[in-house]
Amino acid sequence: MSERAALRGAMWAALQRGVEEGDHPMRLVALATVTEDGFPAVRTVALRALDRHQGWLEVQSDARSAKVAELTRRPRAALLAWDPGTQLQVRARGEVQIRAGEIVRPAWDRVPEESRVAYGSEPAPGTPIRAATDYVKTPDFDRFAVLRLTIEAVDLVDLNEPHRRVIYQRADHFEGTWLAP
Repeated sequence: MSERAALRGAMWAALQRGVEEGDHPMRLVALATVTEDGFPAVRTVALRALDRHQGWLEVQSDARSAKVAELTRRPRAALLAWDPGTQLQVRARGEVQIRAGEIVRPAWDRVPEESRVAYGSEPAPGTPIRAATDYVKTPDFDRFAVLRLTIEAVDLVDLNEPHRRVIYQRADHFEGTWLAP
């Protein structure tokens, strides 16, 4: 196995642990979109699913959130993950498909009951309110969305000595090209 392939495998293994282990550093990742007025918007989201063979990552959202509106206008995003244990930084970018309705029912069914309240607050996320707790959280499947980022490229940095950096691109079947770190 080549060094680039080994790093790619380590990256996917760390991301998979983020999906499976709630306390793993790659569980909480940063998702960046672009606002209507052209500014970057970054927020922390939980990595919920992935497919290393098809090259996609999934997070979830209230369908009424700003990130969903931003992705509706411009369906491109970047995702940043960092694992201090392995010293791997993952920067993935690609197109995002907003999935909702019965197709995401299996994902909804995997969300713990106590966590479903994140999808259905009233008023909608980002709405001005009079007091800090002037909202109600009620689970609502109709407000649940899965955001699937189909990876176009991953910039992977390994900060173990010696530092290494490689970019994996869908266009070259994620074979990888070394970059100066």
